[in-house]
Amino acid sequence: MSAIDLGDIDFAAGPLDRATALGDVLDATVGADEPALCIGSPSSVEREAKWRWPVLIAQTGSADALDRSLPEERGVLVLLCEPMGVAHVAGLMREGEAPRWPLAALDAKVDPHRAIRAARVARVDAAHRFALPHEETTARLFVVAADRVSNAADVVLSARRDAPDALETDAGSLSRSPSAEPAGARGELPPSVLHEGGATVPTEPGIVLRVERYAVRREGSTLLLRGAFRLPSHDTDVITLSLVATGASQPTPRAAHVRVPARADDGHVVGSFALDLWRTALCDPIDTWFVHAFALGHAAATPAILTVVAEAD
Repeated sequence: MSAIDLGDIDFAAGPLDRATALGDVLDATVGADEPALCIGSPSSVEREAKWRWPVLIAQTGSADALDRSLPEERGVLVLLCEPMGVAHVAGLMREGEAPRWPLAALDAKVDPHRAIRAARVARVDAAHRFALPHEETTARLFVVAADRVSNAADVVLSARRDAPDALETDAGSLSRSPSAEPAGARGELPPSVLHEGGATVPTEPGIVLRVERYAVRREGSTLLLRGAFRLPSHDTDVITLSLVATGASQPTPRAAHVRVPARADDGHVVGSFALDLWRTALCDPIDTWFVHAFALGHAAATPAILTVVAEAD
């Protein structure tokens, strides 16, 4: 499912600065009108001592649009591990990390800064960003930045073959990192956040979200995030829905999950939901928030966008 077509070895050492190299590895169908996020990962990663997980993040579009919308400050890595399917999040860049995002034209013999189809690509190390189990793990990785979500990159992470305290090392590095979830914005939400009146189930596979564009947080008020889904068939009457929220001026991603009833329908699992965002810590301060949804290894194509405003005096 990677939109960046490289061999596993090339993810760690492939050239990023040459336009010809970018044109070779990026999906030629990526549109030019709006910036798009692409992600690529090796299909398998060995978790040995001092292991690395090289991931390429590419943003494509016109050169002018790319200059206005680099994702590194607010970009978020989202990891889904089977069989739980709960989303784990970490900031795209570690504290103090400032990788280059070289600009290159995807059309030959064109000045990159005037190109209609251009790209910026950075290589990041996703190792030690998430608390992972010791055993071999099949994972799916996304990157989100504001209102954009990338394709999925599937990877098999080998069993840990280093120190017996490896899991604690990974978990500790996440909990101490400024890019980890803040207290109160992680873990399973109680059923009490759910309400009646979800969105209409889509006719095509996917996840849809709806929310008021502007909201004032008042004592005793509710703010319903409505959604619905149609996803590939699974033998389950409950799915785990993960929500990942990023703020326009907040450096820290927030994540939580809730169990939502589902039913079988013509080879798919479908359902709808409504939950009270004010009963969560996902969209707490005054800001513009982008709420992404993930379930059964799939992502909502577009997030719910909400601006929390101050109550008038």
